[in-house]
Amino acid sequence: QRAAVEITNDAGEHAGVGLALELPGRGAVILTCHHVVAPIAAGSVRVRFHDGSTHEATLDGGATRVERDAAVLTIADPPAIQNPRLHAPRPDDFNGPCDGTAYSPGGGTGNFFVTLTASDHDRELKVSYEPHRYVLPDVFLIRTDDSRPGVSGSPVVCESGVVGLVHAARDERRDAARVAFVGPIRAWQ
Repeated sequence: QRAAVEITNDAGEHAGVGLALELPGRGAVILTCHHVVAPIAAGSVRVRFHDGSTHEATLDGGATRVERDAAVLTIADPPAIQNPRLHAPRPDDFNGPCDGTAYSPGGGTGNFFVTLTASDHDRELKVSYEPHRYVLPDVFLIRTDDSRPGVSGSPVVCESGVVGLVHAARDERRDAARVAFVGPIRAWQ
């Protein structure tokens, strides 16, 4: 839960969520969805950590996989980061369901319960800005009744490890449970 961070613009407006990691030889990075940071002007992306501190973040163009909606941000002088356990189930081998929690600080979104129900391939997400569409090569489908706007990038924990980040939610009917897509953590490799 402490590794979940809020992504904002420089005015402090909530844009989404990310996962803070300390990587050997790289330092602090934030994994999030590209669509979370794409609408924010360069130099205006901020990350708010669990201790309340806010830091400027820079998009790492070499590590980001725009076509997959996978963004990597770098941070100078972040607070201490305690890496969560990462759990990388392969979507092809997934035999769900698996209950878990999505951690979503800031923006009034809060944490919410999810159930990974199935896996899928080549999910397309259309957006109004470049690149106009993302193709998620592997995804988990999750069922939840509480995924409000602003939860993209939320780390999803199942079986005591982060399995991936929430990408998008679809609400087919007002009273229906939402179906969301979770990109497996390996999408950021």
